[in-house]
Amino acid sequence: MTLTRNECEKLTARPGKFEGEPIYSPYFYEFMLDGMADETIWHDDGTAVDLFKVEEEDIEIFPELKMVFTVAVSTDDNGFAYCQILTEDETNALLSEENL
Repeated sequence: MTLTRNECEKLTARPGKFEGEPIYSPYFYEFMLDGMADETIWHDDGTAVDLFKVEEEDIEIFPELKMVFTVAVSTDDNGFAYCQILTEDETNALLSEENL
């Protein structure tokens, strides 16, 4: 089930996994848990970054993502989730580095 904006607001407003992260972090984190990433990049240390192309349905819930191409989601060893927004050029550069 997809989280609503209101549910995401509550999750990011309190201490915990999404503390200090953008409102859409729990939304994309849920997709990460469901294995729905468009791409996954593995670092040499074994950590993963999941990339999600921003779609129209995402923008309907989070209009602030209108000019965003990709949301990158990762977690640390303590279970905290992190989101970063990427342009199309940044996404392509990241994927090119991965294929070297």
